[in-house]
Amino acid sequence: MKRLLLCVFLICNAFVFAQSKKEMLAEMDGKYNVDDNNNVTITKIIEIDGLKKEEIYPRVLAYFTYNYGNGESVIQVQEKENGLIIGKGIYDNVHVGYSIVTTEIDLWHVIRVDIKDNKVRVFITLTEYKTKTMGGNTAPSYSTLKVFDSYPINPKGWQSTIYTKALYKSTKMAYKSIESIEKSIKEGNTNSTENNGW
Repeated sequence: MKRLLLCVFLICNAFVFAQSKKEMLAEMDGKYNVDDNNNVTITKIIEIDGLKKEEIYPRVLAYFTYNYGNGESVIQVQEKENGLIIGKGIYDNVHVGYSIVTTEIDLWHVIRVDIKDNKVRVFITLTEYKTKTMGGNTAPSYSTLKVFDSYPINPKGWQSTIYTKALYKSTKMAYKSIESIEKSIKEGNTNSTENNGW
């Protein structure tokens, strides 16, 4: 009887995980594109009426300065005349997957902002997972995996549940970054403490 209950529990548990993976894939459908380099890219055009490129540029640069100024996240291109800023960063702790081993996943991304009068276009490209795998009494192992080599972008990618969850959470983080950029542009600041008088 105990074996039967255990089998039923495992089957139900597997069904729940399959359903959640399916739901995540459905929710992500249409929210990203795969670019010419097979990277996952999220794009948004932000309309800002009444602001010139020269006013928008320092607001976007302030966002990058606060969020891409450590050892791993850096501003790579600043072209004020062309209205272009590109940074490379890492989303920490995107997902932790548990199976026989524990897999901690971070994600490298590139963020590009094109600036014109009254308009900004943001591209966030999800490029590479940085993984730390731990299990048993062995030392952790570290590796990288291109997003386009992983499931669901590559249907033959391994650990489909873990990497579906990683992509799902990564796209949510990318959209949150876009919201922060939009707020920085429209409100002229990058955090609420800048609104306080001094």
